[in-house]
Amino acid sequence: MRQTQSWGLGFASVVLCALSLIVMTYALIFMGYGFDFTDEAYYIIWIKDPFYYDYSNTQFGFVYFPLFHFLGQDPHLMRVANIVLTYGTGLILSYVTLRELDGRQHFTFLGLAQATAISTLSVAFLFWLPLSPSYNTLSLQALMLTGIGLVRAGKDMSRASVVGWILIGVGGWLTFMAKVSTAAALGPLVVLVVLLSGRWSLRGLAISTITSALLLVISAYAIDGSLTSFLDRIRLAVEISGMVGAGYSLAEILRLDGIDMTAPDWIIAIATGAVLLLAGALFRRPSAPVAGLGLAMALFCCLIAALILLRVVPSSWDIGLSARAILLAFPATSILLAFPTLFRLARAPEVGETGTIVLRNYALGLGFMALPLIYAFGSNNNYWKLAGDACIFWVLAAMLFATRSGAVLRDRDLIPYTLLAPVLALFFLQHGLAKPYRQPEPLWTNNRQVALGNPSHSLTLSSDFAAYIEEAQSGAKAAGFRPGMPMIDLSGQSPGLLYALGARNVGYPWLSGGYPGSTEIVKAALERVDCRDLAHSWVLLERTGPRMVDSSVLSVFGADVDEDFNIVAQWTTAVGAGGYSEARVQELLRPTKPPDAAVAECSASRSTSPARN
Repeated sequence: MRQTQSWGLGFASVVLCALSLIVMTYALIFMGYGFDFTDEAYYIIWIKDPFYYDYSNTQFGFVYFPLFHFLGQDPHLMRVANIVLTYGTGLILSYVTLRELDGRQHFTFLGLAQATAISTLSVAFLFWLPLSPSYNTLSLQALMLTGIGLVRAGKDMSRASVVGWILIGVGGWLTFMAKVSTAAALGPLVVLVVLLSGRWSLRGLAISTITSALLLVISAYAIDGSLTSFLDRIRLAVEISGMVGAGYSLAEILRLDGIDMTAPDWIIAIATGAVLLLAGALFRRPSAPVAGLGLAMALFCCLIAALILLRVVPSSWDIGLSARAILLAFPATSILLAFPTLFRLARAPEVGETGTIVLRNYALGLGFMALPLIYAFGSNNNYWKLAGDACIFWVLAAMLFATRSGAVLRDRDLIPYTLLAPVLALFFLQHGLAKPYRQPEPLWTNNRQVALGNPSHSLTLSSDFAAYIEEAQSGAKAAGFRPGMPMIDLSGQSPGLLYALGARNVGYPWLSGGYPGSTEIVKAALERVDCRDLAHSWVLLERTGPRMVDSSVLSVFGADVDEDFNIVAQWTTAVGAGGYSEARVQELLRPTKPPDAAVAECSASRSTSPARN
């Protein structure tokens, strides 16, 4: 009987590793495909040259800057590094969480296989494929580091505990560098979790606080030379961002969104919950035929994975952006199965060491349940849509809620959860490949390599996107534009085209149009640019574009689009560029005024305008 069970668990381990390998290989293969001209372009431009801009409400560019230049400024390699970093952090988080579920902290091959499977959900953000590193991915990586710290930190000052408190501090610092709103919500949550889990330690919290503060001061001096200048950078960003009217006010941030799931989402969520509830109950039975159950569920998951890879499902379904909220089925079913334990603890609070472990894990599980919403806090998107990026915490919360008093938690008890995790990760990845963000075609149909900014850096794009970029590159080169020259993007939605041309984005990485305050924001950004850069700046214009910025903004440095520039090239955008189905005409304008005269006029214009601090 024991040999049969061992064979069954061994087979499950192999399947878990195989599914995890398939998910990550599939993701990495397509990291060289596709390109978004808006958000993703903004991310990579900000990472490439963050020191060029003197205000920023997120500092992720500075964090990723050394890695990007170490990788030769190759956007493809940067995407790969982003996946590896995120998955690696998720793997460590999953492994340390599973090791400490019942206090045993010993190694098993099945436990490691289960950690690899759960960690595939750390790349659930590929639902938005393709995606370069951003403030969202840095925030996720930071929260996972914080999660590792919460698992390891304790009252004692052992080496493992001290490392845990330090990691909480590092995670807090990185969260601040990514999203201030998330950092503000994370601090109180950490205090609450360590208090409820019985890990409260003033020395530990002091270690975390000092670590965060020290790293923040070092960052401030590395970025701006002083803490005061760094705070001015953030203050300016808040002031300028307040002009946009894009849903970032305090009243709009403090809200409760509904879970906007489609009919297929609900079908999958209910089916997932039913499978987990049934399988979880069966695997907990002492007399359960583990080998048979494990084999049946493993084969079932392999079948679903095969159907996904063969594109039978789900690319033809209209999967909503809240689809990853179906992972809430994991902790929901785990809590249902934990009712007997909760009832027992309610009747007999003094349950000894085992009960202490259970209460500690439940407190940590509640914290993990909240982390995805902490991750989304401050976004102008539906919180549940964005929380899905961090759905790995919901699955780990289910593991923590699976702990029972009076019973040893066995690796086999977690098999239903860990087998389904990589299948759902593959499901989300397939959706990202089929419906990449602001791109009209599935990534697997892309077939043309195009150089972006650097002849040695290329991505495989759709034929329409490739033709659009190549036409713009050819026209700009014929007009005398060379990589490194400054350019002002008044299309409101084409920072990625400037990146493809090798231009330096003047004012800000993305001068976004289409918002009530866009004109004022662009003016404020241009007023902070050196007059010598503005005197040499070319202009990209899209006169009838849906997000075009009014060319009157050039008046802030004394320029006029009709008198001081010549149209030297034009081209038609690709259908789907920027997320719009219609093609538009874009014009490239070259400055005609002598640089010295342009600098003098810019200086004169600023001397008569109200000063901006």
